[in-house]
Amino acid sequence: MAGRRRGYGWLLLGCALLVGVAGCTAHKDPPLAISTAKATASPAPSFDSTDPVQAFLGWHHALNNSQDSLDPNDPGLTIYGQGPALTGTRAAIARFRAQGIRQAKPTAVIKAHESSRAVVKGKQVRGVTACLVEPANDFVDIKTGKPRAPAGSNRSKPVISNYIGVMVLGDDGKWRLDGDTLNDVPSCSAVH
Repeated sequence: MAGRRRGYGWLLLGCALLVGVAGCTAHKDPPLAISTAKATASPAPSFDSTDPVQAFLGWHHALNNSQDSLDPNDPGLTIYGQGPALTGTRAAIARFRAQGIRQAKPTAVIKAHESSRAVVKGKQVRGVTACLVEPANDFVDIKTGKPRAPAGSNRSKPVISNYIGVMVLGDDGKWRLDGDTLNDVPSCSAVH
């Protein structure tokens, strides 16, 4: 997955680099963990899709749910996603299902913050940068429940990524993830 780009990502990556060159401040936000644990006593978290960072967190919550349940039609995916991000996610879930694996440990989102702003093709676009931590052995075999990595990858160690989500403001006033850029990094301290 290292180095992939979708949607408006190429433009926002340039904007993010400009913001970084112009100067940025260290963000000391506490870790934001998104869990797919199936609790019966508490309701599912809600995210404000009129805020790009909250919509970004909503997307990752829906992504964890859909990868755990292997449901490419999880309602949260269409609430918080669109375009290449939505299409690519649905295709990945279909591949996981075909391989007989599902995500058993959720990806944690750490230090999510708005990192850039732009107008592209008349649409408001925001970059949301975060550190994603995918736990070791996060995928399991559907039948045995034992750890099994997706084809072509080794998931015996945690994967830490610098993730830039490209959020596009819709005509309905709601932000949706349209594309992203993902690069592996040695630790979350490398993410700005």
